[in-house]
Amino acid sequence: MGAVLELARTLGADADASSEVLRVAVLSTFTAAPLAPYLIVEGAARDLRVIPAFAPFNQLELQAFNERSELFSGQPEVIVIAALLEDLSESLCYRFAALRQEEVAAEIDAVTVRARELVEGLRSRTSAAIFILNFAVIDGSAGGLAAPVLDPSQASAVAELNAKLAYAVRGVSDCHVVDFAGFVARRGADRIRDRRMWLRARLPFGSEGLAGIGALVARYIAALLRPARKCLVVDLDNTLWGGVLGEDGFGGIRMGHDHPGTIFRSFQQHLVGLRDRGVLLAVSSKNDRDDAIRALAEHPDCLLRPDLFSAVEIGWGDKATSIRNIARDLSIGLDAVAFFDDSAVEREWVRTQLPETLVIDVPADPLAYIEALENSEAFDSLQISPEDQKRASMYRDETKRKRLREELPSSDAFLRDLGIKVRIGTIGGDTLPRVTQLIGKTNQFNTTTRRYSQAEIEGLLARGGIGLWIRVSDRFGDSGLVGVAIAVPTSNPGDWLLDVLLLSCRVIGRGAESVLLHETARLARRSGGRRLMGEFIHTPRNEPARTVYRDHGFASMDDSGALWVYDLAKDGPQRPDHIELTLEYDPDD
Repeated sequence: MGAVLELARTLGADADASSEVLRVAVLSTFTAAPLAPYLIVEGAARDLRVIPAFAPFNQLELQAFNERSELFSGQPEVIVIAALLEDLSESLCYRFAALRQEEVAAEIDAVTVRARELVEGLRSRTSAAIFILNFAVIDGSAGGLAAPVLDPSQASAVAELNAKLAYAVRGVSDCHVVDFAGFVARRGADRIRDRRMWLRARLPFGSEGLAGIGALVARYIAALLRPARKCLVVDLDNTLWGGVLGEDGFGGIRMGHDHPGTIFRSFQQHLVGLRDRGVLLAVSSKNDRDDAIRALAEHPDCLLRPDLFSAVEIGWGDKATSIRNIARDLSIGLDAVAFFDDSAVEREWVRTQLPETLVIDVPADPLAYIEALENSEAFDSLQISPEDQKRASMYRDETKRKRLREELPSSDAFLRDLGIKVRIGTIGGDTLPRVTQLIGKTNQFNTTTRRYSQAEIEGLLARGGIGLWIRVSDRFGDSGLVGVAIAVPTSNPGDWLLDVLLLSCRVIGRGAESVLLHETARLARRSGGRRLMGEFIHTPRNEPARTVYRDHGFASMDDSGALWVYDLAKDGPQRPDHIELTLEYDPDD
């Protein structure tokens, strides 16, 4: 622990001014201050300057329900609730074997209600992001050897409690559950706890436990602030399968049910799971294309068939060029890509040529592939939306659209043949998580690239803002909720500012942006607006959005093209007639 303390001091003294500063307050039922150096060090590993503060322990409600308490004194941007189940319900931990079923249910409900009231109380007093650790029993198990056959068992009761906790806080904006139970299951309670310090100083964890919890919390915070990578580009030889296809042949590569093929099969299973979470998979391989496609399509032990990849680059060109082609074909930025290749030479080449792309350090032992991929944190996300789960199929649909575009003689013919349908609705509780996700990760067609938390979006809307979402579908499929517009009244009466205007790159250029602007202008006019202002803040990534205001009849207010204005006395930006529009709200309300 001494080395961590020294490193934390050094980081505090030599902190990079470019690192993002984050004030983190911890509300706990135990002595949590020893977590401080671990939070600082683990935050720094993720380019975050974490400034931790700790409210007096075991004062949950006293601190949370008082705006002048120590918890709020430092104006935290993140609040972490670390409450041990041993402190919230002694009976669920120590007396479980004596409880009847109805008493177990009552205890679960009592803890759930307390947790929900706690986060709701915090949310009513702060816009800080809230992280609450779920529960695990770390100080022994009631029931001894008979614990698994108790009805209900302690394990099933804690699992039910965690499920109810997740459901209870789901409706609280910017509140996220940290999987402390999963951490304990992976590390083991015996390894992370320190019973002597628990009894002497109310500090339940030893150095391994503190280090692990510090890393866990820092990882969740980083996932809140940074968009996950969208695409994993993988090599084939000695990465997706064992052996080299060009040397070992179709029958010689290994990915089956016998060792060492089981190692590569397990890695493929993990990649399928990533795809189910919304990660796009792509191939970049130096190989004979026909032979490699045949191996993917026909090898009896291959789990990843060609149709599971959103892009395939197989040939003898360099891999940096392959990755550029993949990003172009998928209409994503190079900074949305992670690269996984067993060759250190290939990794270094991509690292030097494409600094925006995350090159994962792949270990020499394939047994560690999955661990290396997970530890890269490339695909960390605090939620999985329906759009995420359908992302791979959406990109397959996009391939069909591109083929149609090549077949038809003009853009107008293409757009009309698509049969585009648009739905627009107002941002509310059911769409807020997806809207927050889009604001956090959309870079290309995004006029300001401002990042807002869920609570901050709610604040904009509560102050009279107009918030709209847009869904786009056509004859090839549903692209999902792909766009957001948020306009707010300014201090100048009659002027409204488009604070957020963004659209997924998948639907740019099909008229969805025109419909979204038209409807935003109409609502601003109905709310008494006389002018609608549009702001463009240039970044290295949002060039596709540069002309959106000019293209829709806004007049430039300065030479830099940063501020635009639309006279709401006019009808509003023209709505394309090739789009079928459905409003999910009463336009006259």
